[in-house]
Amino acid sequence: MGAPLFRVRPLLIPARQNRFHVNGIRNTTMSRLKVQNLPLTLLSLALATPLLLMGYDLLTGIYQPYRPRLEPHRDYPELGGEWVMHPLDNPGDWLPNGLDAADVNGDGYLDFVVNYEFRGRVRLLLHPGKQLGDQPWHAYDVGRLPDAESAAIGDLDDDGQYDVVIVTGIEHTAVPSAAFICWGMGGPPYIWSDAAPIPASQHGWQFLYVKLNDLDEDGDLDIVTGGRAARPAAEGQRESAGESANWAGIRWFANPRAQGADPRQLSQWQMHAIDPDTPSGHGFEFGDLDNDGDLDIVNANADWDTPEHAENIAWYENPGPAAITQPWQMHVIYRGSEFYGKEQAVIADLDSDDLPDIVAHVEEAFYWFRNHGDPRHPTLERIEKHPAARWRARPVEIADLNQDGRLDIIGALIHRNGALPSNRLAVFWMEQTDSGWTTHPIKWGDGFLGLGTFNGEKWDQLMAVDVDQDGDLDIVANVEEYNRLRSILAVVWFENPSP
Repeated sequence: MGAPLFRVRPLLIPARQNRFHVNGIRNTTMSRLKVQNLPLTLLSLALATPLLLMGYDLLTGIYQPYRPRLEPHRDYPELGGEWVMHPLDNPGDWLPNGLDAADVNGDGYLDFVVNYEFRGRVRLLLHPGKQLGDQPWHAYDVGRLPDAESAAIGDLDDDGQYDVVIVTGIEHTAVPSAAFICWGMGGPPYIWSDAAPIPASQHGWQFLYVKLNDLDEDGDLDIVTGGRAARPAAEGQRESAGESANWAGIRWFANPRAQGADPRQLSQWQMHAIDPDTPSGHGFEFGDLDNDGDLDIVNANADWDTPEHAENIAWYENPGPAAITQPWQMHVIYRGSEFYGKEQAVIADLDSDDLPDIVAHVEEAFYWFRNHGDPRHPTLERIEKHPAARWRARPVEIADLNQDGRLDIIGALIHRNGALPSNRLAVFWMEQTDSGWTTHPIKWGDGFLGLGTFNGEKWDQLMAVDVDQDGDLDIVANVEEYNRLRSILAVVWFENPSP
């Protein structure tokens, strides 16, 4: 009986070895096939994801953005319907993140300049006048600059032509950041000189914002800039900013014309610091807060990389003509860590007592800093937002939208990691009444599903302007990161439905 057992063992052992050997070949072959197919699999996923998202967009009507939703929202029927939204511009370029206005052709209608950061395209949008309709406005390209972060328009050399100032950042470009001027050269058709940098601005700063105003009261427009640390948006953490960071701060460049120099000689523009160390100088606004006859500046110091302990709302006191080139005294009126990125603050006499107040926008509320005679020590009044308006926020504008003699608050939201739900008020206004504040929709969110931190419905600037000249104020706005393969919305205006 022992012999058969002896004979079986050598048969079983090779069988096991062969089976192991065959499986090894199969596993090795499968692994090689998987590795060889990995690029194809990744490519398929890369193609499938945008196609699936675009299919979702089609089903939800995102590609019909100008179709008004006049009926009340099902979740908030008490709020009423939207305003009608009209296009101003959308050439398909990504990141329209700046907006400024001027009557370029003298026809009595405001025209607008917008910059598209991704490709650096800057455009003038010419108001069609009485031919105003539902089509995008005729546009002229001012020029292109890599990483164009903001643009402003005005006549810098008093020759009757409108010049454009563009500030750039340090992201995705080998071109040094600076404040550039494109000189107006006549029109129509409107043309500008090639952009040239102001030498005093070439210090590697990450500019984000530019406005024009006559800070030194000499009759000429000066250039005022703001920005943050000189590093790409994908780098850095809030609490690791460090004192050694190269901050753009808030600075101004004095127009040399009143001193007898030619503004086109860009070496004649001298830089002066208002606050060279503020971590965020985006969205500042001018106004005479202390009623002394000159322009002060309010700023919400809050960006994605602003250290939380440094987040604040402050205003800068204009030192007057004799000391205008010195740093301005900063008055911090609020500190808090509830900010996310570039929340804005504005100056307005909200209670009509002839004392300018400050209004700031955060996720849960508007902060009203009431001036009782000394703007260094205002009292804070929280204006709570409707639940439908509680989301990440940025723009704020103050205007009397219903012509009742009271100033109202206009606000807009930004996406949270790509999402701005359809039951959130993307753009809205709060009516000031005897009993408080009543919320009204201007535009509901579209429910767009963006791809992370830098893609989604993100409203950037609001301007109250009577676009159609019917006697009430409409809203002009730009939405910055609302794109798939091209921008879905860029620059629009909302028609005030007031009778």
